[in-house]
Amino acid sequence: MPGLIELAYTTGGGVVGAALTNYLTKVQERRHLRAEV
Repeated sequence: MPGLIELAYTTGGGVVGAALTNYLTKVQERRHLRAEV
């Protein structure tokens, strides 16, 4: 089932990308808040 493997790979990549983006956004916000203090 090549289609199922591609779907799983794409979904996994999307989840990893979203988690990474979320993490980087939180790090930037924390840095910004620290700079204001």
